[in-house]
Amino acid sequence: MAIKSKLKPSEIILQQAFDSVKGEKYSITLEEVRELLLKGLSAKHITNLRPEILPRTVALARAFMIATENDAYEGIVSQKSAEQWHGLIDECLDEKIIIPGVHGVLGKSTHARFEGLEGCGDGTGIGDLPLYEWTVNNNIDYVISLDAKGINGKGGNPKKDLGAIIVDQAYKAIEKISDKGADIINVDELPVFIFVKLRKTKQGQNSSQEALRLIRKHADKIKSYIETRTAPFIEVKEKGVSVHKTYTEIYADHLMKKGLEEQGDGVLARKKQWIFEWMSEIIKKIPEEEKTLERLRQVEDMVRASAAICAMDVTPSVERGKTGMFLKAHGAVLP
Repeated sequence: MAIKSKLKPSEIILQQAFDSVKGEKYSITLEEVRELLLKGLSAKHITNLRPEILPRTVALARAFMIATENDAYEGIVSQKSAEQWHGLIDECLDEKIIIPGVHGVLGKSTHARFEGLEGCGDGTGIGDLPLYEWTVNNNIDYVISLDAKGINGKGGNPKKDLGAIIVDQAYKAIEKISDKGADIINVDELPVFIFVKLRKTKQGQNSSQEALRLIRKHADKIKSYIETRTAPFIEVKEKGVSVHKTYTEIYADHLMKKGLEEQGDGVLARKKQWIFEWMSEIIKKIPEEEKTLERLRQVEDMVRASAAICAMDVTPSVERGKTGMFLKAHGAVLP
């Protein structure tokens, strides 16, 4: 059920209960549980006062409150969200566990089901592209998911699978920035996708609890990536946080692709390919905090000048030496 709809809390049904006296079922709404929470009652107090209300119903109401009225939630728990970021939790994770769990770590969040995004990646044919577009259009800072299909650039459909979509959109974003002639790689409007990789023994019923444990364990590292936006996605596992490709490395790939498209056939083309591959390695060594397009374009100029050297009839070893001399003269950092 999408919380952005016109439904009021009194119209959102969280649970069905049974009245043994009347012998009939009745509904417990978000408004009922919300009022009890606003009085400062804990989950234990609520379930003692109203035994028909299940603990998971209270947890769901808490998640709704964080997603829709975070200020009111922070007032009753006397806990401010750790950051001012706003996240989205994918439907493969339990909103009752993850939303309150990351509130004090990464900031407030909402859930795919709350936003009408359920079913995007469940094989219905809709695909995860609507979910990705929603995160960009709603200024989402981070997305937490377990579904990383296609994230390594192999397999996955860039119109349906979230991992493949992120890779595809990251490359398109860099191409647009490059074509516009911007001075810096500004991707602050794009979210960081956090893929939690669980061991097979930890998958199943307790997957959300395990995902939350790993997020809390590596919170500082995760927050640094959200803060700097150096990569479109990160992978969180027991041993730590890893990045497949940073935006700078994606830019290096873009330069190489653009350079190779301008080549002809034959020996000269093979020599140029070697130059572009080597230069892409140089770009990868540039620290992310220095990822200005001005510096990267200087490297691009060097790429083209180096490719011109390839036109000489020299051996690869001499070719590399001449290229190296050229790059040193222009202050490039050599691998």
